[in-house]
Amino acid sequence: MNALGEDGAFGRVMIGAAVAGLVAGALAFVPSPFGVLDLFQTVPPLEIKAPPLLKLQPVPVFEFYDLVTLRPLFNPDRRPDPVVAAVATGSGAIAAPALGDLSQYRLLGLTGDSQIQLALVQKEGGTVMTLKPGDTFDGWTIGRISAAGVAVSGAGRRELLTIPKARNSAAQP
Repeated sequence: MNALGEDGAFGRVMIGAAVAGLVAGALAFVPSPFGVLDLFQTVPPLEIKAPPLLKLQPVPVFEFYDLVTLRPLFNPDRRPDPVVAAVATGSGAIAAPALGDLSQYRLLGLTGDSQIQLALVQKEGGTVMTLKPGDTFDGWTIGRISAAGVAVSGAGRRELLTIPKARNSAAQP
């Protein structure tokens, strides 16, 4: 008597099971002979349908966006930014307000499209103001808003507020 049983019967059973498994596995990947019958069927023609027409929603009128400026999204209290008015002198002439220091202001962001442009400007320690062309702040008047920055003017001066560039303070390798 050996370890596999009498006369190696266990070994023959194991070899038979392995051969049966290999045959079953091979048959699983061989196509069915009945698949040949599918070759004689005609393929229906492919029907291509046109996509449905898109219905574009009408663009709201420009005055609709005035609601946004009445309650600015980026102001914590959602109240409009204060507008500095010209000061009337005793002689009846209107004096322009003194210009504020532009170095105290930071341009945080720009947004808009071809019809409306907005700039987000913040004074050091102050709230964020949402400004559009024609608005005034601290004696300055907003001119053109573009990707280059915000052109401001006042008392015969013209300046450009730009978004500050990030500085890399890491040591060079």
